[in-house]
Amino acid sequence: MFCLVNPEMPMLVSLVIPVHNEAQTVARLLESVASQSRRPEEVIVVDAGSTDDTPFFVESVGAGLSVRLKRVGRLFPGQARNAGVAAAQHDWIAFTDAGVRLDPGWLEELASAAQQHTADVVFGSYDPQTDTLVRQCQAIAHVPQRTADGWRGPTAVSLLIRRSAFQATGGFPPYRASEDLSFFERLSQLDLRTCRAPAARALWSPPPTLMAVFRRFALYSFHNLVAHR
Repeated sequence: MFCLVNPEMPMLVSLVIPVHNEAQTVARLLESVASQSRRPEEVIVVDAGSTDDTPFFVESVGAGLSVRLKRVGRLFPGQARNAGVAAAQHDWIAFTDAGVRLDPGWLEELASAAQQHTADVVFGSYDPQTDTLVRQCQAIAHVPQRTADGWRGPTAVSLLIRRSAFQATGGFPPYRASEDLSFFERLSQLDLRTCRAPAARALWSPPPTLMAVFRRFALYSFHNLVAHR
C-alpha cells in the first residue's frame, strides 16, 4: 500500500492541462479554474505544438492563476500530461483537458474526497454538453450513464492522484487514443486506495458537427489499432 494522506500536512495541488490548438476553448477553461472555490497551488499548461493563438490566451487569461506555460513540441495528450507532471512542484496532481469547463467546486470536491478517504487516487466525474442536436445524439450513443451515486468515469478530464501513485503506473502511454484507458488499467493493477467524487464535475464538449464526429472516430479508430486495442 502506498503512503496515504497525512492530515497534518498541507495538501498542495498542481493542475496539469495538455493543449493543442485550443485558442477557442482554453480561455473558458482557465476562467473556470480561476473561479474554483479551492484553487490549485499551480497550473501547468503543456502546449503540445499549437500553431494557433493558444499560448497567447494561456498567458493572458492565466496571468492571475500562477499558470506556467510549458512548450514541448508536438506530443500526444498522454505524453503532454507526463511532461506536465515532470514539471510539477507538488505531490498531488490534478488533471483536466482543454474543451472542458469545471464546476466551481471541482477541485475542492476532489481534495476533500482524498482527505476523507485517505486515498491515493480520486476519480471525479463529467457531463457532456448537450446544447445542440448533434451533441445530444452523441451523449445518447456513446457517453456512459451515471452510476447510482451520480458518478460517470473514470476520465482524465477529472482526476486527482498522488505523484507516487502516478509514477508507479509509468505514466500515460504514447498513444493518441486509449492512452487514458491503458493508464486506468495500470492503476487498477496497483495496491492503491481509490475513491470517487461524483460532485467533482467537468463539463465536456463533444464535437460540434457530424463531420467533426466522423473525423474523431476515424482518428481514434486508427490509433486504437496502433495501441492493439
